[in-house]
Amino acid sequence: MISKALSVTAGLILLLAAVACNPTEDAGSTNSGTASATGTSTATNTTTPPAATWGNAPDFSYTTFDGQQKKLSQHLGKPVVVNFWAVSCPPCKHEMPVLQAVYDKHRGDFDVLILAVDPNGDPQGYLKENGFTMPAGLDMSGFQQYGTGSIPLTLFIDRNGNKVDTKLGGMSESEFEGLVGKIL
Repeated sequence: MISKALSVTAGLILLLAAVACNPTEDAGSTNSGTASATGTSTATNTTTPPAATWGNAPDFSYTTFDGQQKKLSQHLGKPVVVNFWAVSCPPCKHEMPVLQAVYDKHRGDFDVLILAVDPNGDPQGYLKENGFTMPAGLDMSGFQQYGTGSIPLTLFIDRNGNKVDTKLGGMSESEFEGLVGKIL
């Protein structure tokens, strides 16, 4: 009976010691202190915002025309418009001046990616030859994740990585402006 009481008492002492050495922290705070070899704590609690995470838009990798591998989620913190297109697609080529005009008008307010889904027809050369300066590259995996099989396909993703809207087919400037307005 005495040994049982001693065991319970010892357990309570260990529990109290553990609680005293590890103060409860508020959600969103970090313990940036250290413990010395003697067991004394120099802990200071600092509140930090929770880390931002990519939202519901499926993430994918793409290759820029200068050969860099990038991910869609690298745009976290800034709205992004992703346009999937091909040189062999007349509606895609028809909407390029519209995309460029809205991109120029709002330069810096949102990121834009013009991703060719077919390397045939020299998409990089086509963009350069026609004076399009939007960030561009090649992609198939992202296009397949969004699963429509048709182009042009344009995604509108907010600064938190959430897909806000999708437009299949070409757009007028006013339609593009309206959709961009949803993510700004």
